[in-house]
Amino acid sequence: MNKYNRRIYLIIILIINFILTGCWDNNELDTISIVTGLGIDAAENDDEIDLTLQVSKIKGTTGYEKGAVGQGSSFFVMEATDSGILSGIDKLEKQIPRSIFLHHNQVIIFGKEQAKKGIKKYMDVFIREHQMRMETWVLISDSTAKDILTATMEQEENSAIGLSKMIYSESRDYEVLSTKLIDLTSKMMEKTTSPVIPIVTVNSENGNSEAEISGLAILKEDKYIGELDLERVRGYSWIMGNCREIPFNIKTEHGYADTSISNIKLKNKPKFGADGPFISIDFKGDVSIREIQGFEDMKTNEIFAILQRSCVEQLKKEILDCFNYSKNLNADIYGFGTEFYRKYPKNFEKLREYWDEIYPELDMEIDINLEITDTGKVLNSLYMEEKTDENR
Repeated sequence: MNKYNRRIYLIIILIINFILTGCWDNNELDTISIVTGLGIDAAENDDEIDLTLQVSKIKGTTGYEKGAVGQGSSFFVMEATDSGILSGIDKLEKQIPRSIFLHHNQVIIFGKEQAKKGIKKYMDVFIREHQMRMETWVLISDSTAKDILTATMEQEENSAIGLSKMIYSESRDYEVLSTKLIDLTSKMMEKTTSPVIPIVTVNSENGNSEAEISGLAILKEDKYIGELDLERVRGYSWIMGNCREIPFNIKTEHGYADTSISNIKLKNKPKFGADGPFISIDFKGDVSIREIQGFEDMKTNEIFAILQRSCVEQLKKEILDCFNYSKNLNADIYGFGTEFYRKYPKNFEKLREYWDEIYPELDMEIDINLEITDTGKVLNSLYMEEKTDENR
């Protein structure tokens, strides 16, 4: 057999191998139930949880579909009450002819009541079990996890997959509105940090539901203690330095402006002063003007000066409002304690055990520098141009 024929035979063998592999994968789909969402709610017994699994229906396959949500639904739900997550899954597997497959799970959702009790002891399985992915999104439901996973979304056949897409979209502007399992685990390991987790709310109307991120849940020692609404979320985001181009509306006595802030450069500096530790914030950013209303009989440079000053004042107000709220809860959502430890490991080692007493008294110094760099296609509004023409 010459070299040419050998190559032909080798190509044929490879093609057959790919075809057979595809058939093998198709057969495997008939033996597994693919979980797309996992929910944990508080049970009547304090030592147990109500576990909810959202399982995707695979087109072209037949099998167990108990708990299907509506005709034509692309998923069904399975429920169990048990003391642990894996033991609950084992209980469900005994009721069905397929193996439960967790590797494609999109979201882990804790019900609000369970979050108030604590989530730490249920985190172990997520970081230990091989099928669990550390990139999975973690959420807290404003009601129960079951409510979220059984909801039928108007634009998405599968609510868990729809949530995953929504989180990805929201996080393009505010990264703090997304929490991955790996990030939450890391924050929970920091002794002084209070982790935050996005809160998901479902509004139902006419049989369909719309999900939205309504804020951030604040955890203290793994328990829900409060939340940031969306206004405070923005104040939190400025300090965390993970905003992109953010819409920023300004109202003054002279008029209204729709602006955006981008190219943000932030430096958080933990320092020790005469009165103790404090945080120094250096914030720089570019302002783009998208729309202006009002400001009649004013020159362009006067308007820009007013807008620049107003942006700085409002930005500082939003930052301090969120910071003071976190101090009232005694929850270091920013990880400032960790920053002090990194910069002053020897000094802060003595202060770490007293951080709960220090944080509510922590001061913040803010230096904000904003520059108007973009006015759109025109510099003046129409009425400004009219005023200029009258004065020529």
